[in-house]
Amino acid sequence: MAFGINDIDETQAPLLDHLIELRTRLLRSILALGAAFCACLYFADDILAFLVQPLLKAGQDELIYTKLYEAFFVELKVALFAAFFIAFPIIANQIWAFVAPGL
Repeated sequence: MAFGINDIDETQAPLLDHLIELRTRLLRSILALGAAFCACLYFADDILAFLVQPLLKAGQDELIYTKLYEAFFVELKVALFAAFFIAFPIIANQIWAFVAPGL
């Protein structure tokens, strides 16, 4: 069976539709993660204080940072992890909505 130019043109539209849908799903996931990250960054100190509670009970009085910028990056990492934890249901829903029609 030989493919002609018309056959190739007909197969490009579904591919473009899938890519547009993938782009939409990725943008929704990134926006959900970004919104959750902004909220978690505001509460990063409180989240970190909650996560450090086992160290305080073990007798460690404070965290030791070995680099000047490390405290800032720890807050960013905590906020990003918490944001992913909060936004995961939306991200998983977007992944499932993209994959499910193909199954």
